[in-house]
Amino acid sequence: MFLHGWALDQRMWRPQYALAKAGYQLITFDRRGFGASSAPPDLGRELDDISRVLDAMGLDRVALVGMSQGGRVALRYALANPGRLTHLVLQGAPIDGFPTLPPATEAVPVAMFRELLKDGHVSAFQDAWLNHDLLRYDRSVAPDVIAQLVTGYAGRDLLEGVPDSYALNVFEGLSALHMPSLYVTGEHDTSWLKTVATSFASSVPNGHACFIPGAGHMCNVSVPERYNSVLLDFLRS
Repeated sequence: MFLHGWALDQRMWRPQYALAKAGYQLITFDRRGFGASSAPPDLGRELDDISRVLDAMGLDRVALVGMSQGGRVALRYALANPGRLTHLVLQGAPIDGFPTLPPATEAVPVAMFRELLKDGHVSAFQDAWLNHDLLRYDRSVAPDVIAQLVTGYAGRDLLEGVPDSYALNVFEGLSALHMPSLYVTGEHDTSWLKTVATSFASSVPNGHACFIPGAGHMCNVSVPERYNSVLLDFLRS
């Protein structure tokens, strides 16, 4: 099961459809407030959404992959429902309660983005987001794909969603994770997220970290063959 990142939708996982050839069943969906989802934006309700999807499909356990904000959700789900996961994969995900914060140049300027969208400055938002440190490198590798994903974002979570703080300390609970866990991101992701990845690998009993060459935050899109290979090796190991 794949959970997409902030300001994205399930289309970001199309490069991973090739994993079906390896015998895996892939599950993607638009999270609340994104893409074609009609559910009201609310990060706090997404754990129940995951369980409902699994129940509807008759699946007891799943390997869960979460990218960026979707990784925040995946990690919360893993701690709350460890028995439902065979594996956990985080891709460029911030961890709530991490001892340090990202520098201003690497943090997402949520308040500024909200004001731009509120005032109808969609093009200005898109330009600012495409040139942010989190997207800049992958945009240079796969410009058309990244641009298409960004233009599909309507900002419903910022304009209509329930505010979500980073007050929940997930970091202190990492030692309770016992399923095989991988933190993967590109070697050109932000310095803070690479620090998070290294710390995750050393804090989780069965944790690992992998930095994919020639890629950034959206490594699954910019270098899909390498990303898929890493994912398959992890699931099979």
